[in-house]
Amino acid sequence: MTRTRDKLVPITETFSALDGLVKKTLQPLPQAIHHFTQADQVDQLVGASEADADMGFMARLLTLCSMPRTNPGTRIQYVRRNGPYIMVMTAGGLSQLPFGNLPRLLLAWVCTEAVRTKSRELVLGKSLAEFMRQLGMKDDSGSSRGDRTRLKNQMRRLFSSSVSLIYVTDDRELRVNSFVADRTEFWWDIERPGAPLLWESKLELGEKFFHEIIRQPIPLDMNILKALKRSSLG
Repeated sequence: MTRTRDKLVPITETFSALDGLVKKTLQPLPQAIHHFTQADQVDQLVGASEADADMGFMARLLTLCSMPRTNPGTRIQYVRRNGPYIMVMTAGGLSQLPFGNLPRLLLAWVCTEAVRTKSRELVLGKSLAEFMRQLGMKDDSGSSRGDRTRLKNQMRRLFSSSVSLIYVTDDRELRVNSFVADRTEFWWDIERPGAPLLWESKLELGEKFFHEIIRQPIPLDMNILKALKRSSLG
């Protein structure tokens, strides 16, 4: 028996209430698909933390100032401040601002490759499926809301954007303005993600953005980031 404020309640009823609370808590996340729940995410995080670390990198300021979490709609500029650090992202070309978890994963891949190769030109591979595997994604969902379509859309948004990375105090201001990418070449077939093509997809990072990445990169475990790929708040 357990005691409430004014009466005794059978222990079975208490466990039943707790079970109902747990089931309610573990409902699928709003952005999740394939019945992915918070419990699934915890399981993946535990597995990722127990696996051998997959070393990756992120530009220092990008670890302090995050990108838009939800769809900014028609806004063309996004500002994020963290103490003296400010990031301003502006949509470019005919595109809109990136948002959600995929741009974060893409930036981690970009920063890691830039640090590893010491090159502004990054090769993404000869097929979409090959690149998605590098991101820890599956290529079996190609609907209008599927991973292939979402990835292509967010890549267009991210690599068309420009960024201002700013450090401001009362007596000092430092600023770096750059496009995320100066040039992109994407040759993938969304309908046939595994089909190899004659040309490799690649991109050339903006010069100042590239130097900001390799100047003082912050190490991270890509396994953890891939486990959080369904959660933009993670």
